[in-house]
Amino acid sequence: MIRGNQNIKNIHMVGIAGSGMSGIAEILVSLGYSVQGSDINLGKTRQYFKDLGITFFCEHDAGNLDNVDLVVYSGAIDKSNIELVTASNKNIPILRRAEMLADLMSYRFGIAVSGSHGKTTTTSMVAHILTYAGMDPTYVIGGQVMQFSSHARLGQSEYLVVEADESDGSFIHMKPKIAVITNIEDDHLDHYNYSMDDLIQGFRDFVQNIPFDGLILANGDDLMVRTALKDIGRKILFYGRLEENELVIKRHQFAFNTTTIELIYKGNELGSIKIKTPGQHNVFNAVAAVAVALSLGIDWELIQNALTEFNGIKRRFEFIGAYKINKFETVIYSDYAHHPTEIAVTIETAKEVYPEKDIVTIFQPHRYSRTAMLKDKIAEALSKSNKILLLDIYGAGEKNNLEVTSKDIVDVIDRDFNGKDIFLVGIDEIEKTIDERLQKDSVLLFMGAGEINLIAEDYVKFNEKKACVA
Repeated sequence: MIRGNQNIKNIHMVGIAGSGMSGIAEILVSLGYSVQGSDINLGKTRQYFKDLGITFFCEHDAGNLDNVDLVVYSGAIDKSNIELVTASNKNIPILRRAEMLADLMSYRFGIAVSGSHGKTTTTSMVAHILTYAGMDPTYVIGGQVMQFSSHARLGQSEYLVVEADESDGSFIHMKPKIAVITNIEDDHLDHYNYSMDDLIQGFRDFVQNIPFDGLILANGDDLMVRTALKDIGRKILFYGRLEENELVIKRHQFAFNTTTIELIYKGNELGSIKIKTPGQHNVFNAVAAVAVALSLGIDWELIQNALTEFNGIKRRFEFIGAYKINKFETVIYSDYAHHPTEIAVTIETAKEVYPEKDIVTIFQPHRYSRTAMLKDKIAEALSKSNKILLLDIYGAGEKNNLEVTSKDIVDVIDRDFNGKDIFLVGIDEIEKTIDERLQKDSVLLFMGAGEINLIAEDYVKFNEKKACVA
């Protein structure tokens, strides 16, 4: 616990540029703490930290910990990091990111959104609904919501809305009043001994932290979620398409920029909501947010209006440009998708929105361990595209002990999906390869959790210059 501890004034954050870490940093500044941090990939967060008055370091160094009372670190930071080692040697308290969130949550009505996919979108929708309803929540979100000016905000009410990240198991430190489970899949298994049973147990441990008068809101169509919640001893409300759920998706209808979702709640027709974010996955994300709002007693009309005005999140099927390339109409999107399910869903969403266009996926695999374990499923997901441009793997700090490369994915596609147009390309070859291969109106999907969004932005700038010259 840090609140009320007069000995904690200066907080150092290792890996501060991560979206979740930077959001916590903003909350801590708002609470009156002096915050500093280090990250080797500060990128565009430099100005953000300057505006907040946060001192930042571009490398990890023992000297960064002078006059520090507490260290908080990201799950992406290895325990051998020099700053963590130095803090331990100096007896400086050390907290993981989720432990800090848990500490903040202990003073508030916590709403924690967990799951393998959809956490950021669902958390954002919940925070938006509560804000729209005038409930002034505190929120920490792992992505940039279009309506919000930053990843995080300190509200004045009792409500705290956060993502509960299962990737390193640290979400078991949280004790929310309401917990959401969007789905459970085979992601981040490296932390769970590559065992689905261990992953499911992790989710069980998380929800067992909920108090006796708390509530679990869960995707009842997901068999792994149902398994995790069997005999859990907490109140549960299931949502989904299956009729046995309490909140049922009766049907949904997709138009160009609006999806209409009709709902039944506890056997009664509830009405419909409209969302601008396309894709079947966002139907479930929106319904999860509705479940939270209903459990808080928010007026149905307010819920409807709030979701209608929700404009989405950056890097979640984010439209970033439209151009004529080789005389073809081409639209460009950026997406954070890196797990096979996310990749497949993003491609299917593009097909749903643009049924007459070719889907061209420019994919940057994320982490050597994930690529080695899931290369067959990644290949299957990518094969749904008309054309595939594959970049080198973004290691995210991992060492390539498995000697895996992007060509391993190509080999699987050649073996199992013969005839697919797939190209291994370097970053500087993307424009040329696209120009050579576009043969009809197309959608370009820049996908991955690494630096692919920056590559997409550079590509857009490149085409803007070409359009000006033309």
